[in-house]
Amino acid sequence: MAAEAADQIIVGLMRTAQATPAEYAAALVLLSSEERDRAARFLREEPRQEFVFARALFRRMASQRLGIAPQAVTLRFGERGKPMTEELEFNLSHTRGLVACALGGRIAVGIDIEADSSQIEALELAETAFSPSDVAELRNLADPVAQRYWFLQRWTEREAVAKCLGQGIADPRALHGDWSQGVTLESLSVGDGYFGSLAYSAQACCSVVEQWWLLGAL
Repeated sequence: MAAEAADQIIVGLMRTAQATPAEYAAALVLLSSEERDRAARFLREEPRQEFVFARALFRRMASQRLGIAPQAVTLRFGERGKPMTEELEFNLSHTRGLVACALGGRIAVGIDIEADSSQIEALELAETAFSPSDVAELRNLADPVAQRYWFLQRWTEREAVAKCLGQGIADPRALHGDWSQGVTLESLSVGDGYFGSLAYSAQACCSVVEQWWLLGAL
């Protein structure tokens, strides 16, 4: 891996809402047999497609970085089930109609994307997950839409940090106190109706490049 590539974080983004059966089949071919088995166990079509396209996007991006076939990328799994490789740090996220992959080379990364929805009860969710100071800040926003946008952006930030640190969002340290210590956070340009954040080691000296992928490019 070239030195400059190792110090660069690539964020791949791909819209999936209009996926055709042929595009789904092409993505499925890139996955390992274990990944295809896991996809088959999803009960609903939408999360199944999100999983398949996220893994396919990662394999295509990793293959370009490593100079090997997508199917040759070998995954192993950490204590919390986080997928990883020996050669690359990476993280995946998917939400309704959008998948994302952060490829970090030697740099630990975490990424989260969330789709907006009028059904999200921002204040209620914040009261169960965020610190009292966060809840107070949210209450200062009188407009329910502004509250929802604030909540979604903060949620993606905390989720990205937790994933970067390998904690998992269930770990209270990811949500309370000085939760971003040692991590650099960046907001992502993920389009209208979506929110996204990237987290990576604050000690890393790197550049971040966002790439939009077409389904047909897989």
